[in-house]
Amino acid sequence: MIYNSLRIRTNAEIKRILQMRHSNETINFVRNLVAYHATLDRLSQCYTLDVNHLPDFTKSEFAALLMLDDEMYASEATGADNQSFEHKMLPALINLLKRSTDRDEEIHFVSEWKEGVTNYFKKTMQMLIDLYCGELQCERATA
Repeated sequence: MIYNSLRIRTNAEIKRILQMRHSNETINFVRNLVAYHATLDRLSQCYTLDVNHLPDFTKSEFAALLMLDDEMYASEATGADNQSFEHKMLPALINLLKRSTDRDEEIHFVSEWKEGVTNYFKKTMQMLIDLYCGELQCERATA
């Protein structure tokens, strides 16, 4: 993702960039997350939301939306580019294939893959959340 190299100056520019890279469904999902979960930090007077404080099912849904937005990024998350792949995801897959009728292996596989893929997207999730926290800050300042 190219967010680190962007110099964002206006809300219009933020919106244009995010709409180019993400679906309306993803953008609305992030806006709702920020609107309902962001808190005003009293010291900095800025809205903040840490992706790690979101429920697991919310992070999983967020990851799924990001995967739908970018097939190449989704491929990275489910392959060797993901740090969790070699140590957690691939062993879980191999164990499931070896014991395909074992319900516990199936549960373990789903858990490892969901966690591995979701963790791969956390940086992008946080960047999008931060951008929309900034947008919320501007909206509330002008209200």
